[in-house]
Amino acid sequence: MSLLRIGEITIKPTKLENTGAPYFIFTGATFDGPKGTVGDYYNEVTSNENWITIGQNHYDYLFCRNQVMIWTAINSFSALTTEEQVVAATHFAVGPTDRDTVLTDDEQRDSWSDLIIQTRKSRQLRWDAAKAYISYVLPMPDSIDIGKSTTTLSNEYITYGVETFEKSGEDGLFDWLGNTAAFSGGTGYSGKSYWTQEDQDKILEILIDGIY
Repeated sequence: MSLLRIGEITIKPTKLENTGAPYFIFTGATFDGPKGTVGDYYNEVTSNENWITIGQNHYDYLFCRNQVMIWTAINSFSALTTEEQVVAATHFAVGPTDRDTVLTDDEQRDSWSDLIIQTRKSRQLRWDAAKAYISYVLPMPDSIDIGKSTTTLSNEYITYGVETFEKSGEDGLFDWLGNTAAFSGGTGYSGKSYWTQEDQDKILEILIDGIY
């Protein structure tokens, strides 16, 4: 996942003049391009705080947290304002050494509890979106089969965040869907008669990138 920048519309819409343009945009483009590009209409307001507040009106928590991690890495934690550092630390976008500079151990413990709850909610939303997609494109018997085939793996993904063997040391849902690790021999999704590359790519885009 790459960094998206947040832009706030330059000329605020009114009841008399409402162009229908979005108040905020999320783009991979910069705001200092040539005349006529995005910078003429939007001011960049990318920040850790805005990703957690504005961002979650458009994306799930996991997506926004990943953007905080990227923004913090690009700008360097030490170069951020204290307020921005606190946001990064609160959402565990940096390691313990940096977190300890702005948060107490008790604050980190409370933040960790919130993180576990928020990330689990995001994983549930992503899996629900993936199931909704596949149940729409597949006949009911095949849709039921993919649900049954992933019952244990999807529960472990939602509850514990087990994604891949590479990350957790256990075969995960993404391994089954992407035909990796223990499922690389065709015992995962690709072994199903209804498998298509298009559906595999779409499901993984939903689960990995939060695009749904």
